[in-house]
Amino acid sequence: MINLLIAEWKKAVRNVKLISFLVWIFPVGVFAFATIAIVLGLIVGGQDMFTCTGKWTESMTSSWAVITGFPGNVFGRMLPLAFMSVVFAGEYVWGTWKNVLPRNTRNRVLSSKLVIQVFVILISIAVMSLFVGAGHSLACTVNQTPIGPTLNGESMKGFLIDYSREAFLATIALLMLAAFAALGAILTRTILGGLLVSFGLSLFELTSLGLLHLLSLFFKNEGILKLYQYTPSFSIDNLRSWLNNGYPLPGVLPGSDGIGLAMSSGDSFLILLIWLAVFISLALISFNRQDITS
Repeated sequence: MINLLIAEWKKAVRNVKLISFLVWIFPVGVFAFATIAIVLGLIVGGQDMFTCTGKWTESMTSSWAVITGFPGNVFGRMLPLAFMSVVFAGEYVWGTWKNVLPRNTRNRVLSSKLVIQVFVILISIAVMSLFVGAGHSLACTVNQTPIGPTLNGESMKGFLIDYSREAFLATIALLMLAAFAALGAILTRTILGGLLVSFGLSLFELTSLGLLHLLSLFFKNEGILKLYQYTPSFSIDNLRSWLNNGYPLPGVLPGSDGIGLAMSSGDSFLILLIWLAVFISLALISFNRQDITS
């Protein structure tokens, strides 16, 4: 399995054009934007160029919202989905499955692809968060805004805990996206088809509350809205609330007549695991039943 992971890593990082435009674009884009903004700020005086919260820790932690924070993640997920779809579907387009599978089981090959694609994107976002934190600190310096918290053992411990929680939630979300991309590529065997299926599944999942609201209006039954609590999006938000605040996602379902949100952290985590198991299993089953020579 280790050899498979190494091989998939080499295949991913050596595809320079693909990984540059769809993965490394996150840190490179932030670095370029921060550099230009700070230089312009220094030239024109800086006061109106930046919004400084004064906390580099929050800036770095919030970087993971590109994958987990609605509505920004609607667009933030497109590049990772495109990268994963091309990686999976490319094996069909370029006819390379037959070179890989004879020496390995299909489950191991597909699992290694899932793991490496997620890992590569996690690295990209982690590097991006470093640039976000550094850029924010420099921007606040230009703005002459106090920057905190002070670097010490206690602040670093709190930051690492919060940062790890967001990275953990992003990992779950990326695994779900990888399952979408793998399933789309396996079912269509084309890059375009894989993109359309994976984008469609992701968008459907993210906008599930609106769709459920329309169904509740059509059937005149607000109880349908309760199904939202079993979606991956809600489960991730609810789990974040439990991890960060110690209580479930507050409030009521939008568009409902007081239907509350009450789900334990354990239930939300279990729901996420079930969704992951379902889509990864569908991809594995479909892959194992395919004739890759045709």
